[in-house]
Amino acid sequence: MSEQNENLHSTEDRKEVIAKLKELSPDFVGMISEYALGTVFDRPVLNEKLKEVVAITALISLGTERLQGHLESALAQGFSKEEIAEIIMLTSIYLGFPRAIDAMLVLHEVVRVQGEMSAVHRQV
Repeated sequence: MSEQNENLHSTEDRKEVIAKLKELSPDFVGMISEYALGTVFDRPVLNEKLKEVVAITALISLGTERLQGHLESALAQGFSKEEIAEIIMLTSIYLGFPRAIDAMLVLHEVVRVQGEMSAVHRQV
C-alpha cells in the first residue's frame, strides 16, 4: 500500500469515509490519494505535526465532520489531548467560540472512544 493510501486508511473515520466514497466514485478516491495526499500533503517543507495543526485549524473553521479523523490522526502522531485542546482554544480567538465548542466536543468524543478501545485492549 502506498503512503498516500496508508494516509487514506490511517483512522477509523477515514476508513469509513473512503469506503463510502469508493462505492460512489473510485476515481474521486484516486484524486484524493494522488493529488491531495500525494502532490500537496507530501510536500517536505512542513513536518507532519505542523501539517496536522493546519488541517485541524482549517477543519474547525469549516465546521466539518472531517475534523474527527484529523484529531484521531493527531493523537496517533503523539499530540496529547491537552495540546489539541490548546490548538482548539487558540482557534476560538479567530474563528469564534461556537466553532471551538464544537471542536472540543469532537475531541471529547475521540478521546472517550480511544479510552474505551485502550481499556478493551488492556483486558485482552
